[in-house]
Amino acid sequence: MLSYTLMTDTQSQSEAREKANRLISEAPRRWLDATVTILIIVGLFAFLGRYLDNLLGTRPWLFITGIVVAFPISQYAIYRRLKQRFKL
Repeated sequence: MLSYTLMTDTQSQSEAREKANRLISEAPRRWLDATVTILIIVGLFAFLGRYLDNLLGTRPWLFITGIVVAFPISQYAIYRRLKQRFKL
């Protein structure tokens, strides 16, 4: 009985260690993915705001609004990806 318990604990520890190592090795890819997501969304909204500013003559208000609106949208996009990835 004792040997079974020790073996199970050792197995669970090694599984936990493997899972932690896998998460650590995937971290740079997740950071890069989040950075690219933020850059694309903020860039798109900034470009759209700049275009509308030139079209409507409201410089720089729509550009600033586009950037301010883009940040929560990009954070929500990252949250959804993490939620899907880790099934939260």
